[in-house]
Amino acid sequence: MRFGGDRNASPLTRILPVIATLTKRLNLRQRVTATASIYFRRFYARSANAYAATDPALVATACVYVAAKVEETPVHVRSVIAEAHKIWTGAKGSYAEL
Repeated sequence: MRFGGDRNASPLTRILPVIATLTKRLNLRQRVTATASIYFRRFYARSANAYAATDPALVATACVYVAAKVEETPVHVRSVIAEAHKIWTGAKGSYAEL
């Protein structure tokens, strides 16, 4: 499974499908996916939060957790971390390939 397409694409276009995959694996509503995606975009919209200065995988995972809380969809932080770990370090489509 490849998360994204072109290696020259912006990190935003490569990470958003991963956010969707993470929310799907956690059986969260589509509204949580949209909220997490907006949080991710807004975080990197500020010039101080450069992709090089922060880990996009960590930011995406935190956005999913916060979005689930805001949308009142109960999810344990351990569940989010466990699924994110599987996605980011999995043998196929690992984060290193992004």
